[in-house]
Amino acid sequence: MSQIEKNQPAIFNINPAECTILVVDDSENVVELVVALLSVQQYKVNSASSGAEALKYLANGLPDLIITDLMMPDMDGLNLIGRIRQNYAQYFVPIIMFTASNNENDRIKALTQGADDFLTKPINRYELQARVRNLLRLKKTQDNITASLQERERLLREVTNRYLELESSQEGQHHSLNQPIETMLTTIRAIYIQLQQPVQRAQAYIDLAAQNYISPGRELELAKFELDRITKTLQGLEEVVKSGQLG
Repeated sequence: MSQIEKNQPAIFNINPAECTILVVDDSENVVELVVALLSVQQYKVNSASSGAEALKYLANGLPDLIITDLMMPDMDGLNLIGRIRQNYAQYFVPIIMFTASNNENDRIKALTQGADDFLTKPINRYELQARVRNLLRLKKTQDNITASLQERERLLREVTNRYLELESSQEGQHHSLNQPIETMLTTIRAIYIQLQQPVQRAQAYIDLAAQNYISPGRELELAKFELDRITKTLQGLEEVVKSGQLG
């Protein structure tokens, strides 16, 4: 078994007890049903009876997943999703929308606003639990990817800064310049090789997640943006390795 295969279960599995879910619906019966169906699987479930109440809840912290009804008074599900995506654009919070029918226009509007998945009423217990589990796995995977890329970007930044410090300290000392820089280039070269596999693995995880959904959503685009940033950093580091000079 490859190292990548060994790592997959730790990334794709979730612990329901560590996952928080917000259910937004003006129907008390629907809320009670959804809370019961998810709580029995050990998820931490909270509820809101309106879009305004949901926004107040979010102001105190973001859940791992939001489930909202489409038709609600004052602020419907589409407007709620739009506000969430606008207010918390930098975070990945998957959203499932309840719809009373399979109306294609409603689904297109919801996707445009930022919904990630749909459930049609009346609620099917097994479909609800499966879609919640899949989206939470996607979120945990994406969170892992983002943290991994940020850590690698931090490492590359430290290495680059160390290289700059070394180059600056050796200015004017030509007799001792070659050996320290050659040593530093060897270190950078080794780190570059080590980072290639994690970046490729991160891309594979993103592609796999995208294949499982009708629309990968704005959040996966943000993940790809993070991946593009570290890829560009690696390309710059490759130039350093090839040329032996920074800049």
